[in-house]
Amino acid sequence: MKRIPPWSRQELLHAYFHDQEELELILREMPGFHVVQKLEEMAASYSIFVSATDDLFESIHKFKFLEGRSKLYDRHSRVNVEDSITAVRRGIFAACSASMALVDHTRRITKSLDVQGYNDEIQSRFANSKLHNFVQGLRNYSLHRVIADTDWQVNFNFESKTKTVLFLISKKRLLEWDKWGARAKQLINELANGIDVEATFVEYAKQIAEFNRWLRHKIRKFEEDNYQEYLYYKNITDGFREYYGVNLLVSHLTSDAKANPDMYLDRFLTNEQIDVVLSFPPKSKERVDKLISFVDIHNACDHTLREKLYRLFGVENLGSDLGI
Repeated sequence: MKRIPPWSRQELLHAYFHDQEELELILREMPGFHVVQKLEEMAASYSIFVSATDDLFESIHKFKFLEGRSKLYDRHSRVNVEDSITAVRRGIFAACSASMALVDHTRRITKSLDVQGYNDEIQSRFANSKLHNFVQGLRNYSLHRVIADTDWQVNFNFESKTKTVLFLISKKRLLEWDKWGARAKQLINELANGIDVEATFVEYAKQIAEFNRWLRHKIRKFEEDNYQEYLYYKNITDGFREYYGVNLLVSHLTSDAKANPDMYLDRFLTNEQIDVVLSFPPKSKERVDKLISFVDIHNACDHTLREKLYRLFGVENLGSDLGI
């Protein structure tokens, strides 16, 4: 197969059967593969950040649960309380570290793709942001001074008869470090009671999520032609793999009189999708068609494979439907 597109479906199929490794190598040489690879790298880094902040929030909520059940004041539960406080401190460290890693990874990726408007967007969103500069400074504080310590505080509102549980980083302790940037220091000084950990990272996670959406869209749009071309050919070759894999399984199950195809649904479907498929009458075309609609994301299922699936699932009155 020639190394430069366009390729016909027949050319791709011939290459798939004769040398799959060579076909994969040719596809990886396409400019669009580089775009997809960088998007995947960015997604992985962002996923780590989300996981870190989720862990932090979960630790805070666990502590709130203990407080709500008056477990903070039970001597026998003291170990759980200490574990929860340690988990919050670990979560702060992980979230700060993951956020700054995401910044570095994103900068490298956008530089390799030469994304237009990236620097302007960074300037407008983060360069002058007190919050972003604080999180960056908190990461350095935790790395080079001490893991950020937290105090927990319970506030009662007697009018509304509600209470709130907060984790606060002491303003006094933070300002003992002299390496804060001007904007980060401004944020610390603005908050009389210290930094509310949950509120701070909820807002920061929201801002990072909005920027991540903007950047992914920008990359896809900027590299639209290369991105679309690579995905088009990858979709066809993935369809070959799906088609012949399913065809092999169908042939195996058809040859086994005792085989129950419903037992294999969880290999291809989520529990929710299985429930939807099984909501259609047994041995009906509707059930098989719904199964195919969930599985066949590459539009690889042709008339021949669909007919085999109908027969495998025992679709009744098949002859008249297929014009036989």
